[in-house]
Amino acid sequence: MVSRPVVEMLSARECRAYLAQVTIGRVAVTVGALPVIFTVPFVLDGDDLLIRVAQLSVLRRALTGSVVAFSADDFEESEEDSWSVLVRGVGEAVGDEALASLRALPLRSCSEAPERDCFVRLPLTQLSGTRAHWSDAPAARPGAKAPVGAGYRVPA
Repeated sequence: MVSRPVVEMLSARECRAYLAQVTIGRVAVTVGALPVIFTVPFVLDGDDLLIRVAQLSVLRRALTGSVVAFSADDFEESEEDSWSVLVRGVGEAVGDEALASLRALPLRSCSEAPERDCFVRLPLTQLSGTRAHWSDAPAARPGAKAPVGAGYRVPA
């Protein structure tokens, strides 16, 4: 029998705490009427998530003024724990007056001209997340390798 993880819903406070632990996430946007997912650096800033993007990029245009979904997660193999947080909302370009202070945040740039980067703010108003824990040995986790001689079979 294959064990199933224990999955629990996260509170908004827990979601924020998990987001504060990582610096890379994925944002889903629409480009040319098709869904596209980008890996992006981000940081929390109060009640907002800030994403640093190149000023003239397709991503900046797709994020600004559009409904987007952002996701970050992590898996701790040694503890067999994982978490995933989802943020949904409308991206909003940050004004020029705030750029100097935002560039000082610990948020790396992925563009060729970081001095011209801009920032998109995503409010943390639609925030949800889950945490999963497998209490059995790693072999019981879906996709994990079985220990030698365990007689483990992949379920159909």
